[in-house]
Amino acid sequence: MITSETTGVREGGGNILDAEMARMEIIAPAFVREAISRLGRTEDLRFSPDNRKLAVAGFVANTCMIFDIEVDRSAARPVVRLNDFIEIRSDSFKGPHGLDFIGGNLLLVANRCGGISLFAMPERPAESRVVHVRPIREVRRISLLRRLNSPGSLCVLSASDDQVEILVCNNYSHRITRHVIPIHAGLCRPQNDIFLNQGFQIPDGIAINPDKSWLAISNHSTHSVLMFDLKAGLEPSSVAVGHLTGMAYPHGIRFSEDGRRFFVADAGAPSVHVYEADGAGWRGERGTIRSLAVLSEETYLKGRVSPQEGGPKGIDLNAAGDVLAVTCHEQPLAFFHLPELVG
Repeated sequence: MITSETTGVREGGGNILDAEMARMEIIAPAFVREAISRLGRTEDLRFSPDNRKLAVAGFVANTCMIFDIEVDRSAARPVVRLNDFIEIRSDSFKGPHGLDFIGGNLLLVANRCGGISLFAMPERPAESRVVHVRPIREVRRISLLRRLNSPGSLCVLSASDDQVEILVCNNYSHRITRHVIPIHAGLCRPQNDIFLNQGFQIPDGIAINPDKSWLAISNHSTHSVLMFDLKAGLEPSSVAVGHLTGMAYPHGIRFSEDGRRFFVADAGAPSVHVYEADGAGWRGERGTIRSLAVLSEETYLKGRVSPQEGGPKGIDLNAAGDVLAVTCHEQPLAFFHLPELVG
């Protein structure tokens, strides 16, 4: 059992469940496993809307891996098949951190040391699985006089055939920015503004529930997740109406498909924490209902170069809500069968 020197949060014990019992087998050819081993430090990961692809941000390698993924449900416990991949490289990649799909053909990437890039998904060339691409759109500013500062995780607020509206964590300027990005060439310039700027100390993860009524932001240095009511008419000075506690250094976050449960990857623990809404939605303060140990102690300690590192970084749920995908430096990809862990 380990206790964080910074937060006092216990990183083992308590209502914690060893997720190893629900770990899903990964079946992949050797060339796919070799690609996974090259990822190095990872940040966010995301399923495509049709669940046929999985994107992983390779932060230090300045790459984005797109895996062809299939969940094989023919056995008692489903297995994950990673059948192929494309490795996207781009001159615009400068510490890729956050990513999200727009439909099946577009990919957004936020770069911690750069801007936001919108890519058309490339075809896999016959001679190589490494593709060098140029973004079809880039965003580098919040306003005419203010540049983006350390964009990290992002999420899509709305999308149409012509444009996409996204929210982006600006990690080290402690705010959330909003960007409306035209998709097609010849349309107007992106519209950018500050969406929220109160109460953040390194906002590191962002998620919106399925009915677009709640916005969640993981707040690294306050060891909490902040909940905002999107139906309340938010402005930059709006403050959180809900707080999730009981974590060390929250990173990736995700709502369940019904919006009633919430999952937090804790970079300062070997765990993904689970929370549950009540009749008031996500208002007020609440602690975990369960913590899932998704890393072995050996793997966790190998990556624990500081109190803020070692645990899971990116997480996502598939559309069926029964597969939890997890990534971090020492465990680039792992999948867990959620019904065995949270019912």
